[in-house]
Amino acid sequence: MRDIKIGKTYRHFKGNLYKVLSVGVDTETGESRVVYCDVSDPSKVWVRPLDMFVSAVDRAKYPAASQEYRFELVDEPFQWDDMIAAIRQRVMAATSTDPVEIAKSVMAEDFMYMHGPAHHFLDGAAFIRAFVNAGGGSASGVASVLRLATVVLRLATALLAALILNWTSIRWASAQWQCLAQCADSGAFAAQ
Repeated sequence: MRDIKIGKTYRHFKGNLYKVLSVGVDTETGESRVVYCDVSDPSKVWVRPLDMFVSAVDRAKYPAASQEYRFELVDEPFQWDDMIAAIRQRVMAATSTDPVEIAKSVMAEDFMYMHGPAHHFLDGAAFIRAFVNAGGGSASGVASVLRLATVVLRLATALLAALILNWTSIRWASAQWQCLAQCADSGAFAAQ
């Protein structure tokens, strides 16, 4: 049987990301259970039999599933920066004036999981790129906005991690947001 790593992130075969909080034993049946929460909303906590958590995807029921197992460990640390860079590269190369077409082309990529925070970055990037392609701005302006969006996504991910880890102080995240606002006001994200 596959080992479960407490505190690590797993991807469900439907795409959502979950953090394993614990593995316990059902007092009535003696069966091992996995306790896990949704990475994007840690208040959503589930319990599932260990055997089911580590089981293979039912190919008869889900023939299009891209994973071998129901839950698969996400490489730590998860490569958000690489994903954002790949999204940025593909969006900047897009020539369409239709943001939905741009977003769909990126969503079709193997690296893209739509149930993590990366799709928030993609949505805005696709709209901005389509706007520029339609004659509404400059490519350097898009690059500046994408740099800012990358910083915002990193801060949002850090804040989410803080909440998942039950940090009682949000002062650090608040200071980061204030710094971001000051940088934006000063023009630090302007095209270089």
